[in-house]
Amino acid sequence: AITGPTATRRSARRLRGRRGVLEMRASLLCVATLAASRAHAAEKTEKTCEEPPVEPWPTCGDWCVSRDPSTECAIDRAVHECANDYFCTTTCGLWNASVVQARDPDVEASLSCDAFVRMAGYALGAEVCADDCLLAEIKPNRYPAPLGFGLMCAPGTCDPAAQSRYAGTEKARSEGLAVLECPCNWFGADCPDDWVRVERIVGKEVHGDLQRIVLGVEEADAWRKIVGSHRPGGVVRVQTRSASTWGARPVEQPYALAAVGEVGEIELLSSPPDARYHATVTEAARRVRALPVGPVVGEPLFINPSIAGFFNREYAYLMDVLAEGPPRDVLIVATGAGLAGARSAIDALLREGKHRVHLYYGLRDARDLPYRDELAAWGDVRLTLLVSSRTPAAAKAREPELAAAIARGRALARA
Repeated sequence: AITGPTATRRSARRLRGRRGVLEMRASLLCVATLAASRAHAAEKTEKTCEEPPVEPWPTCGDWCVSRDPSTECAIDRAVHECANDYFCTTTCGLWNASVVQARDPDVEASLSCDAFVRMAGYALGAEVCADDCLLAEIKPNRYPAPLGFGLMCAPGTCDPAAQSRYAGTEKARSEGLAVLECPCNWFGADCPDDWVRVERIVGKEVHGDLQRIVLGVEEADAWRKIVGSHRPGGVVRVQTRSASTWGARPVEQPYALAAVGEVGEIELLSSPPDARYHATVTEAARRVRALPVGPVVGEPLFINPSIAGFFNREYAYLMDVLAEGPPRDVLIVATGAGLAGARSAIDALLREGKHRVHLYYGLRDARDLPYRDELAAWGDVRLTLLVSSRTPAAAKAREPELAAAIARGRALARA
């Protein structure tokens, strides 16, 4: 979650604001001059308008060591290429942590949790992650930070450029990567302190491409650790150690928690991994989908506590906002495995009994609808099913409630 703009971003905005004021003044001067030239056309028939120069920030360098960490400077493009003024503007504090420290073989470069949360670090030895290393949710079009081209990785890998496991290794001393200082249960934090071992696959149902999977943990306290702080839309991460990564780094797959059910059970909805991604990125997902019902054998499987949840543009949890506000119509839109998070939210809203809930769910074939009985029984939810398959049988349902939902989807598609 991004909690606010960085000093770097504020500096960039100030730079753009300063330039904008000068450009506006230049434009007003230009308009006035052109008006005067028209009034005195016999004396002057043409006037060229030029923008005043904008003084750039000084280029970051070793001089930053002796300056206040908030001092603004421009990233040295001989060290790291950056996209534009917005992303090329940084602070001496970030430059020292990302670059100057990394050049000293006796010092471990580090990335503070605050800088990590704000996606502000740019480790000296890092490079922009390859496109197939990044899930759609974190590609450069959504997260261009820190330099305007996307998140950064260890060279030639999909490993993040800052990790806690780099502490005490040559990765942080001589290779210019960074030690992540975040606590355990953060996206990107790779420490095992809060891992809970998955002992068994309790159940598995196949719904077309989707799998409804129930994981089992051994102890009630361990289960409460996972679900205790869960909010609708919250995400758990299933992890396994990988032989394909440096130091057997754990690879993980995030899942929206579908429901907080029986003690000891964690329910997920899994879609097939996209073959366009690097094998390391989809390794955990492929393993989870391949495991049969029964005890987990081979490399152990772990799960982290649920974090985050649905939030609005002010980064307030959406369910909290709805609970505090007046009754309203709540529209929830989902496709594929996104039904898991939607289901969790709808369960919470129905328990509250305050709002009118509408669910719009897109799927290829209504015969593969997950949670079929539950959706048909949700009398207080106005369900609309949008079926994309042109096969007639794909848009039929024996349950009257689901047949009506499909009809509403057809009507919406024709509108």
